[in-house]
Amino acid sequence: MIKSTLRALVDTVDGRGGRSVLAGLANGIVKVAGRDQKFSVDSEGDWVNAQDGASFVSPDILFTKLSDKQAEIRDLWCYQHDVQAGDVIVDVGAGIGDEAVVFSKMVGPTGRVIAIEAHPHTFRCLKKTIAQSGLKNVTAIHCAVADAEGTLTIEDSADQNHISHSIMKSSASGVEVPAHRLDTILKREKITDLAMLKMNIEGAERLAIKGMRKDDYSIRHYAISCHDFVADRDGTDELRTREEVLKHFGDMGLKIEQRLGDPRPWVRDYVYAKEVRG
Repeated sequence: MIKSTLRALVDTVDGRGGRSVLAGLANGIVKVAGRDQKFSVDSEGDWVNAQDGASFVSPDILFTKLSDKQAEIRDLWCYQHDVQAGDVIVDVGAGIGDEAVVFSKMVGPTGRVIAIEAHPHTFRCLKKTIAQSGLKNVTAIHCAVADAEGTLTIEDSADQNHISHSIMKSSASGVEVPAHRLDTILKREKITDLAMLKMNIEGAERLAIKGMRKDDYSIRHYAISCHDFVADRDGTDELRTREEVLKHFGDMGLKIEQRLGDPRPWVRDYVYAKEVRG
């Protein structure tokens, strides 16, 4: 009820000129509901959702509670895998950093999170989330992860939700961003033992996995969000990657897990894999 009420307010009032008024209304609603969130708009027009343990900064108003995000990550990204203190996690498609906040707490001060985001505005919010949440063990990197070094174009539509920007779909409006192979990033960051690779990049996983030669590092656990369900719904075949990812991991000799019986179509498109160690 709270979320739907706030969303209705956003649709009516949102915009650079009306966001401060909307933030005040949102604060009144969450106060009545007894929630610890506090909404504000910063000097660049980005939304800040501050609460105990985290501050999420986003281009769009984000109602997420930290406890809900923690439960979501345990369900979606840590399926049959326990993150340990001291682990190194690479978060490809980190978005505004809400998941990086949770990963940061999971790995603790002796661990490390590499948060990679391609879209420049979303990356700006990612850096703010990291700073305002006090995440000392998170490194933010602005680039697309692909099969070659260079530049790529990512969608940049003002009326599109920031979580769905993709380098795989043609768009009338787009912005050039740097592109790197994962190998290049890990070598630069001096990472040789990666506990988990999380990837949610709207179809670009087909490029990213081709750029992983793994000459100088190991990855113990993979969690890849494919988007075939979007292709089924919208006919955007650029996002149909699940079988390609499954074949790639099979060729690598990894043990693969899926959740094909889950009632949620997007969860059925997750691919999990791990190294088989003797």
